[in-house]
Amino acid sequence: MSKQRNSRNVRFRPIADIGKHATQMLMALRHWTGSQLLRRLIQDFLSEKLPTDVFCSDFITAYNAAVDERVLTAGEQPPLERLLSEVSFYSPFPEERARIPNYRSEMQVREAAVAAEAALSQMS
Repeated sequence: MSKQRNSRNVRFRPIADIGKHATQMLMALRHWTGSQLLRRLIQDFLSEKLPTDVFCSDFITAYNAAVDERVLTAGEQPPLERLLSEVSFYSPFPEERARIPNYRSEMQVREAAVAAEAALSQMS
């Protein structure tokens, strides 16, 4: 991984390049419609097929780039939006969560995913 420079000419090293992964994920799952992709991500996360950081990143990318909100039902939108709000603030670092109360832990993300899945399963 090459080091890059920002506008202040300070060296930094990217933690990860998820762009390629996200693009591959979206291309592979384009056949999913409506909430199917988001529901699948939730299921894969809760069955421990996806680690928390990957789930959060993929859920945000899928919600914002792959799912047309207009096709989500009125019942699906609230639990999925609440989950999006939680995963958007995920931080694996306890010291960050201690300083910034809006940041969420792995356990909080998992609890939000369980709540979303429960709400969505009542609609099926």
